[in-house]
Amino acid sequence: MMWSKVRSSIALVAVLVVVLAPASAAHADPPPVPFTLASCATSDRLAPSTTRNQYYILLDGQATACAPTAADGGIRFAVYPAGVSAGTAPGYLVRLFGPAPVRAYRVAAVRAVAGEYGVCLLAGENVRVSCYQVRVVGSGMTAYSTVQPLAVSAPLVNKDVVLEAYIGADYPMVMQSDGDTTNGCGTCF
Repeated sequence: MMWSKVRSSIALVAVLVVVLAPASAAHADPPPVPFTLASCATSDRLAPSTTRNQYYILLDGQATACAPTAADGGIRFAVYPAGVSAGTAPGYLVRLFGPAPVRAYRVAAVRAVAGEYGVCLLAGENVRVSCYQVRVVGSGMTAYSTVQPLAVSAPLVNKDVVLEAYIGADYPMVMQSDGDTTNGCGTCF
């Protein structure tokens, strides 16, 4: 009888430990990283990268922060697929300027899936500073894109944007067929 109670108590404790234990650090979302959007910025260019990626169309460009600059200042990109009511600004599409006011970048902004997308650089109060129309033909490693300047008021991008928290990463995580995730852009910066 005594051993039965001891075994029941041990089983109850084991269940409580499993149920009440916090998620492991490996499975917890990283905490947001604070940053400030540059009060203003300019974008010199945005062009398809010569680097290939099976998941994303990579875009290369350069941005310049206007004075005054903030120590943790940066820019972010918003993506507007054609036919959607709002764009998204994923956390991995934030780029910090650091000590220099000029920032070259490579971003995985658009999935390597055929379609039309608007991509805008945001600064200030999430204001579209410059926008581009990205047309993707094909998919995966055979996809290619064309990039053209686009007015910030064009219907493709003149929409609300959903902002995601910046977590310090400059690449998206991609789910693989085995259920694991991998860095979706090993060459992004």
